Amino acid sequence: RCKSRFCPTCGNKYSIDRTTSMSFKIIDVQHRHCVFTIDSELRHFFLEDRSLLNLLFSSVNSVITRMFHKDNKSELFTPGFICVLHTFGRDLKWNPHIHCLVSEGGIGKSGIWRNVKHFNYTFLRNAFRTALLNLLENKIGPSFKPIKAKCYKEHKDGFYVHAKPNKCDPKIVTKYIGRYLGRPVI
Repeated sequence: RCKSRFCPTCGNKYSIDRTTSMSFKIIDVQHRHCVFTIDSELRHFFLEDRSLLNLLFSSVNSVITRMFHKDNKSELFTPGFICVLHTFGRDLKWNPHIHCLVSEGGIGKSGIWRNVKHFNYTFLRNAFRTALLNLLENKIGPSFKPIKAKCYKEHKDGFYVHAKPNKCDPKIVTKYIGRYLGRPVI
């Protein structure tokens, strides 16, 4: 075995192993598959400096945590979620985005599970845009301000976030998300 993700056999094995590992970490409740997408004008920053990809995870983490905490500030509800980075789209062009499997509920300070069926799309879109642009400005510096202003102007409703309810089994969604992990674009 060559153990390269470029090898169809080894890459597939890697993907299966990662998907299996993720499926053991999933809470046995209904989940929602969310996709957090960035503006096409920001893609080149992530291509030129791959360390910026971590900012996508940080942004999604802060947005989801804040969304659940807003539901009950005294309880600080926390959901279970797994994030996976995809660096290309269906057309196989550079398009970094985050797939996130989020539990439709969370546990607060009291230790009691609370179901959450409503995801505020407006909040998700605007909060993701704000969180990511602020992190990028902190990392890149003042030269990023004009691009940030342009993103706010062109994306008044925030960056695209797909978070519609889906009635599928979390293990099936985990396989969908995980299939890209071992198969890089060639």
